[in-house]
Amino acid sequence: MSEWLDHMGAFERWSEPVAMATVIRADGSTPRGVGARILVGPDRVKGTIGGGTLEYRAIALAREMLEGGDEARIEALPLGPALGQCCGGQVVLMLERLDVTTAMPLWIDTLRAAQAEGEPAVIVTEINVSPVRHLTVTPWTTGGDKLSSHKDALQRARRMLAESAGSAEHENVLYEIVQPKALRLTLFGAGHVGRALVNVLAGVPAHIDWVDSRVEQFPEELPGNVARHVTEDYEAKIDEAVTGGFFLVMTHSHAIDLEIVEAVLRRGDFAYLGLIGSATKRARFERQLRSRGLTDQHLERLTCPIGIEGVSGKAPAVIAVAVAAEILRKHDQRIAAGKIERSA
Repeated sequence: MSEWLDHMGAFERWSEPVAMATVIRADGSTPRGVGARILVGPDRVKGTIGGGTLEYRAIALAREMLEGGDEARIEALPLGPALGQCCGGQVVLMLERLDVTTAMPLWIDTLRAAQAEGEPAVIVTEINVSPVRHLTVTPWTTGGDKLSSHKDALQRARRMLAESAGSAEHENVLYEIVQPKALRLTLFGAGHVGRALVNVLAGVPAHIDWVDSRVEQFPEELPGNVARHVTEDYEAKIDEAVTGGFFLVMTHSHAIDLEIVEAVLRRGDFAYLGLIGSATKRARFERQLRSRGLTDQHLERLTCPIGIEGVSGKAPAVIAVAVAAEILRKHDQRIAAGKIERSA
């Protein structure tokens, strides 16, 4: 559950104060589990802990903190009659104020670096103190606050990393393992469909490298899970992509599309390669690629046209939804086949 990390960057860019509500315990039937977070600013909310009255209550408590309340507080909220929700379980929330207007807290920076490097990390949170203390532990480094039982906490976190364990609470200390985002997409092209697709995937636990040579094509504000790359060196971005990555090709030029498709097919170690276009475009590309020495084994790995079957609309937003569904289905199939681990 690391989507909140992408949203944190937005508050950093806006230079706005933020309060964070974290589910630290979930008993019985609850909408989301331990580690779900919602970020609340004076006028904006990012993320979710499950919606409904629970979320409204969390937002109200968070805004009280922003207006001068406690640095941190714990709230136990039953989801039955008290909140008018039908889940019937109980959620324990930890609320805290975070100052991201001057500098991002070190534990968050360390976690972001681990995600960028494709490494797992453990967030260690001491929940019985105010302000709350956090420490992020990765396979190679640590960053954050000094904890009361620092050595013991560090050893437990390292053991969790070695065992790929989930989340656990021990003596008022919460340990959450956060896996790197398994879905890595390199998107070539910032045209209408590319922009629509980025909007669709904004809330998905994925990392998107968005590549185009035309800086004016990119929107001013990007979702937190998107990195913009303004370059004409498309092959360098192909080389930099992770093994098992996803590629989508939808540039403004068929010639550029062809060069990118050829380079990805020759690289070979990808999970998905999609090319926007019709069956006629595919046939033309196949002829050209065969003339360059590519084989049927290469070409059968190219997906074109793209998008799940049964969606016939041609509007950019419709295409984006169909393509996003196809990518997510392919990603889940790889998880089911045991080729990758599901992101936490």
